[in-house]
Amino acid sequence: MEIGVSLLFGDERPIADCLPKVASAGFRQVELSDYRHPSSRWWEDPPAMKRALARAGVAARTVHSPGAGWNNDAPDETTRLASVDAASSIFDAAREAGVEIAIVHPNTPDSHTFVAEEFETNLARAADSLGILAERAKDAGLRLAVENLPMRHTPRPGGRIEDTLRMIDGLGDHVGVCFDVGHSNANVDDPVAEIRTAAGRIFCVHIQDNDGLGEDQHLIPGEGTVDWPKVLDALARHAPQACLNFEIGLDGRDLDTLLATLAALRRQWTGK
Repeated sequence: MEIGVSLLFGDERPIADCLPKVASAGFRQVELSDYRHPSSRWWEDPPAMKRALARAGVAARTVHSPGAGWNNDAPDETTRLASVDAASSIFDAAREAGVEIAIVHPNTPDSHTFVAEEFETNLARAADSLGILAERAKDAGLRLAVENLPMRHTPRPGGRIEDTLRMIDGLGDHVGVCFDVGHSNANVDDPVAEIRTAAGRIFCVHIQDNDGLGEDQHLIPGEGTVDWPKVLDALARHAPQACLNFEIGLDGRDLDTLLATLAALRRQWTGK
């Protein structure tokens, strides 16, 4: 079992400064995203990003779609299609940088309020967007992973894994799930049961914790209520080929300290 890290902290500092520290902590894989730091716009020069990764001795197997590409069930058609374009805008660059899997969100709470009466309509719009993204990912030579999301006490499509699987049904073998353990826990679901339900469809995993009361807190594993021994056993049984990454931001922490803490967890869990 290989566990890497999401470069969430790249928003606050250059990725080029982070990669040597990540490698020194013993991590061999990272997850890319869109970063606000002006020196970290890797999608503008993917060959340079690939070289930087190689120099550090790490691989970027996954990429998270830009925030502008999360509005994939927007009631306004122009807004929805613009979101699809934004989500897929980094697909070609990601593949050129060596990425295998693109992670996307089916929706965002920023565009409208989720209500039970509109659940199926919202799900259908998201599913249509994911169908377009599936074709674009295939054209780019990527697999597509749809992330389960925190419901935040609303009827949000894609929160529960059954809904996520419904949305990707029939889109092809190159489409699967990014299982976020913390999101499942925040939804007061059983992550182990959801992993079992999605067996064979989990391409990648976000490892983070929370208090199980609805908020997406991205705590260090052990600081929340997730039963990690059971989750890790379920992943080993039902998603042995999945790409696993810690998804923990700095939140005012020192980067070296955070990486040392996560590396200690990795060694405890994997023995390496």
